[in-house]
Amino acid sequence: MKRSKASASELAGFKPQVLLAVLDPANIEIQQSAEILYRELRMRGLSVLFDDVHGTAGETAQAILNLSEKSLQGGEVELLLPRLDRRRMVSLEDAVEKTVEWLNDLV
Repeated sequence: MKRSKASASELAGFKPQVLLAVLDPANIEIQQSAEILYRELRMRGLSVLFDDVHGTAGETAQAILNLSEKSLQGGEVELLLPRLDRRRMVSLEDAVEKTVEWLNDLV
């Protein structure tokens, strides 16, 4: 899936529900897993910022999914809810469902 690169000015005011942080963008497996999560989160109607350059545009995100080589080796991703100071490793397979569940806790 082709994603377009957005400039900082284009992101101004954008407040994603989910920040999908790719901590090792050169790793193909991480990129592929992130692309799948991105599509599934979007299909659930969530606004998602795909960050593979580690910018600060996602600071306002309600949830953050961190994908790293270490976490994916264990079949997991890190899920964070900054406003509730909640952090947990979740399986890659359950990441979308758990993210939606945690976002519903914010309502």
